[in-house]
Amino acid sequence: LRGMEDLTAKDVVDAAKAGDEIGLEVMDKMGKVLGTALANVAGIIDPEVFVIGGGVSKGGSIVTESIRKYYVERAFNAGMQILHWRSLEMMPEYMDASTCF
Repeated sequence: LRGMEDLTAKDVVDAAKAGDEIGLEVMDKMGKVLGTALANVAGIIDPEVFVIGGGVSKGGSIVTESIRKYYVERAFNAGMQILHWRSLEMMPEYMDASTCF
């Protein structure tokens, strides 16, 4: 990723999937932020589902596993129920094509 101009989320995901150290670090930080945020929301309102859209929804397992790692660390008992349904499955087919990369 070093030296690239006009980086997109897709560039970062692709780099992380290829094992790029910076890409993996960025994905881990993204997972920490999103996983923590989702765990906080789950602790407050106990939702049945989280819908994650946009370019993130096309990132695949590298995105979901990063989010799951921090979600599991931070979710209270009520929020842990979410892990049993769909296992943080991304469903880009429900997103508008212009929101995905």
